[in-house]
Amino acid sequence: ELYIGDFSRNTNFPIRIGYIGTNTHQKDLLLISDVINKLKKKYGNKIEVEVIGAFQNNKPLFGNRVSLPKNTDYPAFVNWLLKRVKWDIGLIPLAVDEFNNSKSNLKFLEYSALDMAIVVSDHPVYQTVAKDNVNCLIANSSESWTLKLESLINDLKLRDSLAKSAKSMLLSD
Repeated sequence: ELYIGDFSRNTNFPIRIGYIGTNTHQKDLLLISDVINKLKKKYGNKIEVEVIGAFQNNKPLFGNRVSLPKNTDYPAFVNWLLKRVKWDIGLIPLAVDEFNNSKSNLKFLEYSALDMAIVVSDHPVYQTVAKDNVNCLIANSSESWTLKLESLINDLKLRDSLAKSAKSMLLSD
C-alpha cells in the first residue's frame, strides 16, 4: 500500500519552493532561473528554494542544492522524499522539445502525493492531469511564471486549495 505524505500547511514565512529532477533538465531549469532569482531578490528570506538532483554536479542556476540520498532506487528515493520534502510550491518547468515530448506526467503525480501546490509549464505531457486554477497553475512564459509564483507566495488559501485538489485527483484517479 502506498503512503501519501501529509503535513500541516505552512502559514508563515519562509514559503518553501522546490524542484526535483535529474541533471538532464538544465534546459528546463533555464526557463525559470531568471524568474526564481528575481523572486529571491524581491522576497529575500520570505522564500526558500531547494533543488534536488538537477544540480548535483553543476553550479546551481538558483536555489539551494539538496544532496541526493545514498540509496536512489525508486522505492527508497520515494521514502526519502516523503521524509525530506516539506515544500509549499513545486516547480515543473518543461521546455517543448522532442526529448521532453516523450516524458510522462510522473513528476506532477509525485508532487501531488507530496502535498504541495504546483506550477507547471504549459506542455502536452501535462494536459491530461494539469488543470489551471483547479489542481495547479499553468505557466507559459517568464512573465506568467512570475505572476503564478507570486500569487502562490502571497496566498495561503490558493496554495492549500490547489494542493488539496491535486492530491484528491491523484487518490481518485
